Amino acid sequence: MCFYQLSSHVYLESFDEDAVLLIADHDVMVTVNHAAAQLFKQAQESVGNSVFTRSDCVSFLLDHYELTKLAAEQKMRALLGFGLKQCLVLKKTVA
Repeated sequence: MCFYQLSSHVYLESFDEDAVLLIADHDVMVTVNHAAAQLFKQAQESVGNSVFTRSDCVSFLLDHYELTKLAAEQKMRALLGFGLKQCLVLKKTVA
């Protein structure tokens, strides 16, 4: 089973039309729209520094958005893929 964790080094700055996520420990800046910024903020508030699974991510999406289970599973894959690529999400090994 794969476990994930949100990077604790992400800083969010909102502007008029967009927001910037700064991943300080990787010198990465990602520009996102306000909906994506809000999603990341909600995820930070929900899981904090805890590890989570793909199933936890699907549950989060179902709890916060009006999605079918299939749509939530598709969004989860897309979000985790993007998050891992941009270092917003870290893959964890739990013993």
